[in-house]
Amino acid sequence: MTAGVIIQARMTSSRLPGKILLPLGKKTVLDYVVNRAKLVRGAEKVVLACTVNPADDVLEEYAAARGVLLHRGSEDDVSLRYLEAAEKYGIETIVRITSDCPFIDADLASSVLSRYSETGSDVAANILDRHLPRGFDTEVFSAEALRQTRNLNLDAFYYEHVTPFFYENPDKFKLMSVVAEEKRLHRPDIRICIDEPRDYELLQIIAGHFEDECQFKALNIVELFEADPNLIKINADVAHLKQGGKT
Repeated sequence: MTAGVIIQARMTSSRLPGKILLPLGKKTVLDYVVNRAKLVRGAEKVVLACTVNPADDVLEEYAAARGVLLHRGSEDDVSLRYLEAAEKYGIETIVRITSDCPFIDADLASSVLSRYSETGSDVAANILDRHLPRGFDTEVFSAEALRQTRNLNLDAFYYEHVTPFFYENPDKFKLMSVVAEEKRLHRPDIRICIDEPRDYELLQIIAGHFEDECQFKALNIVELFEADPNLIKINADVAHLKQGGKT
């Protein structure tokens, strides 16, 4: 079955509009996400899934300029956006990554995809047992599982946030929790996604330590926090939105 990374994205973030095109060194936040997503082993395609909102026209231009596959869909029904993107590009195994996580680790994402395939699960994720820094989240699920939720006329919350229905119904879906073996990565107190200006400040500091956007791994980032405990204070009080959402 064809596996592909589908990156959900939009320009109309409520807390920091346009955040995914903010610069990180010589690249943008979205450059980091896309270029690192291309390194996920076992994923044959990378798709940018943005919305039909005219504000996202710039993302269509971004994708065209870089040869990135693109799908534009519903702004509120993110689940439908994902399913349409998967069907458009013949993806049956969806690797879900969000565009506000520029330092997504390809090795960690690859391990989630690998465990999904090895166990015959409907859903595999490294967020079921929250142990990694926020910003390394990866979920893998079948397009068929997503289709099943489309037939249930669920509350809009489930279609906006895509995956909570899976996790709330382990009797209906075979779930696999993927936990990183490296204990030093078990730092859920660290936050390296971008929602607010303080997040961006921290991301700039991290990016400034490395020359290439694909050069460093999750452990390299954790080592920065180990060396400078004050880093965690920069955005420690930023509230994290409910898992998923319209990003």
